Parts: sequence; structure tokens; C-alpha cells
Amino acid sequence: AKCFYNLTSLNNLDFRQIIGLASLEDAFMQFPSGLEDITLRECHQLKNLWGSSNTVNLVKLKSLVVSECSQLSSLEELGVLPTLKYLEIKGCSALQSLPTLSGLNILRISSCSALSCLPMDKLLLPQLRNLGISQCQKLNLTPEIVIEDTSTSIEILEITGCPCLNLRTMLGSVYSFASLRFLDIRDCDHHLDQLPTPSLERVSLVRCKNVSYLPSGLGRLRSLFLSSCSSPLLFPQGDF
Repeated sequence: AKCFYNLTSLNNLDFRQIIGLASLEDAFMQFPSGLEDITLRECHQLKNLWGSSNTVNLVKLKSLVVSECSQLSSLEELGVLPTLKYLEIKGCSALQSLPTLSGLNILRISSCSALSCLPMDKLLLPQLRNLGISQCQKLNLTPEIVIEDTSTSIEILEITGCPCLNLRTMLGSVYSFASLRFLDIRDCDHHLDQLPTPSLERVSLVRCKNVSYLPSGLGRLRSLFLSSCSSPLLFPQGDF
């Protein structure tokens, strides 16, 4: 039954372990138009966020965190939310795709076992600065959309435990990640023979089996952390 109404001043919503909640529209007679932050954790019957009819009311939504909602398979309602800046998705095992979010600044995805496709156009967003992906076992880039001569705005990139994500393709073009300052890659089996070097200030490589050398042109590098990289590593000569 819809049990919330006339909450015109509500700007923060945090639902955890709500049994039987299939959609937020089930809980509200009138969807609050002032919501800026929504957090949904361990709502295992959640199948969609709030229904397309309520999206028009979320004109102020800036942050969305969805964690351990095992039946959530789609986030298409988010595709028309230009105000959304922060999106964190964790442990949503039925989620299969992501919408394009034109105004997003930060995207964090982890432990989404059914998520298999990440088109490069999701990364070529003008406002996206921070991208973190971890423990998504099936996730890979859509190869036909890899664009070599278009620059992303990503400054922070963190990838952990994504065996199907071809980082060699993803990072292969200097132009694609020309703004990248911080790179953290862990548990990677792919050859990383090219790094986007122009702006890198911090690099962390942990348990990356096929890193054989570091490129030259790392003149802005301030911090370098290497651990358990099994290949013999060659350092650049001359100007590091």
C-alpha cells in the first residue's frame, strides 16, 4: 500500500531491507519533487526504481546509490535525469545494462555479475570525471564503438577484478584518456603495454600479470605503486 504522501520537504531518502518493495512508486501516493539523494540497500524484491511516470518529478536528484538489490534488472528511468551527478551500483546481480547519463560526474559499479556490456559511448560523456568498476566478471567493452580520436573527460579510473574487460583496448589510445590523472588497476590478466601518459600523476598496479614495461613520458607522475606484478618489469630510460 502507498503509505507516504505530502512529503514536500523530503530531500534525502534511505531505504534498507524493505521487504516486498518492488518499486518506489509503491510507497508514495505523490512522489516527492525535492529529492536530491536516494539510497536503496538490500531491497531484494525491487524490480524497477520508480517507474517512468515519476521520473519527471525528480528534477533535483543528484545522487543515487543502489546496493544488493538482486532483482533490479534495468536503470532506464535514469536516462532522462540531467541533474544526476553521482551513481553507485553494487551487488545488483540481475542488472544487464546501463543507460547513458549525460550529466554524470562519478560512476561506481561493483559486483554486478550479469552486466556484460559497457559501450564506449558511456565513457565519452562530457561531465564524467571519476569511473570505478570492480568485480564485474562478465563486463567487456562493446568493440565496435571503441573510438580512437575522441577524448574522455575521465580523470580518475579504477578497475579491479574484471577479467573480461579488455583494458588494452580501453587504454590503448593516448587521445581517449588525455585527462587521466589517477590510474588504479588490480587483478588484471590483460597485456597493459600502453598507458595514457600525458596527464598521469598517480599510478597503482596490483596483481597485473602482463605488465612488462612502463612507458616514457611520465613527467607529471608523483606516485607509483607496483605490487605482485609477475612479469619482469622494464623501466623507461632517460626522461621518466
